[in-house]
Amino acid sequence: MSDYTIFTLNPGSTSMKIGFFRNEEKLFVTNLDIPADVIQTFSSAYDQYLYRKEMVVNEVRDHGHRMEDVSVFIARAGGMVPCESGVYAVNDLLFQLNDLNSDTTTPQATGCHFVKDFSAEYGGQGYVINDSAVDEFIDVARVTGIKGTWRQSYCHGLSQKAAGELAAKSRGFKYNQMNMVVAHLGGGISIGAHRQGKIIDTSNLLGEGPMTPTRSGAIALSTVLGMILEGKTSARDLMRISIAYGGGLINHLNTADAREVEARIANGDQYAKLIYEGMIYQIGQTIARMAATLEGKTDCIVMTGGLSNSHYIQEGVKKYCGWIAPIDVFAGDYETESMVNAVLKVMRGEEAVKEYTGIPTFDSSRYQ
Repeated sequence: MSDYTIFTLNPGSTSMKIGFFRNEEKLFVTNLDIPADVIQTFSSAYDQYLYRKEMVVNEVRDHGHRMEDVSVFIARAGGMVPCESGVYAVNDLLFQLNDLNSDTTTPQATGCHFVKDFSAEYGGQGYVINDSAVDEFIDVARVTGIKGTWRQSYCHGLSQKAAGELAAKSRGFKYNQMNMVVAHLGGGISIGAHRQGKIIDTSNLLGEGPMTPTRSGAIALSTVLGMILEGKTSARDLMRISIAYGGGLINHLNTADAREVEARIANGDQYAKLIYEGMIYQIGQTIARMAATLEGKTDCIVMTGGLSNSHYIQEGVKKYCGWIAPIDVFAGDYETESMVNAVLKVMRGEEAVKEYTGIPTFDSSRYQ
């Protein structure tokens, strides 16, 4: 079996998480923080990209490695239309989609630029991996009560699938041999029904499913419209509360830190207890909903993400969902390892690299 040196890159708004691997062996993984005051000094997305690129190369060198030794570069992609999960070649469509000369290009969307430039400069192959735009829905999961409006898949695809792979391996199976419900529980929450390697339904992390430390989760449409029509809030403010960083625990309790909330509960704060257990209640409901999607044929429930470290939340989920299936907890961050495993399957010929077409997975016209 050939040895591959793999470089992984996960760009964030104020950070760059990078990893260096030899096959599955981790040589180093580090998270590079970029202060907000530094980010504000850049006049363009391109200038910021150059700064980040130099930072990454220097970090690799400081760990005693060389970019010239990399067999394959892989980065988390941004800005893709809803499409299948997997490893994608960086073609012109992807490259043009994330234009560094555009004011709207975010750091999260620069993955394809990094791998294309690094590949050209240092000789390794370059790919990106689909994450939140993973769309493997069964069509019935897309239906809403408004004609022409369809539910969309938007979830923690990398995290969910990484935890699913780990759960399957721990049980002596392959991921595509099992049915499971996977709950990514972090600042955002998404809970998916995984059937034989596909996320056939998931709560949308932007406005569906449970409340989270920073988001409102699902709220009745009549309530939302009523608040706007009565002048109690604006659509813009509701968007911030619903899908950004102004809802959930931070809205109720002025903190998004679950550890602080649990400390308040231990000190007798009954309102904190009500809100926190309300979030856990909603998590349990959503897991049960996804088990229904699997028609009750659920081999296991998997918890991942930072909140999964909490025994309080673990016990709450067990209370609501332990009757459905055994519960496995993989509370760490496995996105980097998921990228490595995915690209190794391509390099070893176990899976084909995908070509990005810019065409969404779902075409509603066939029902018109």
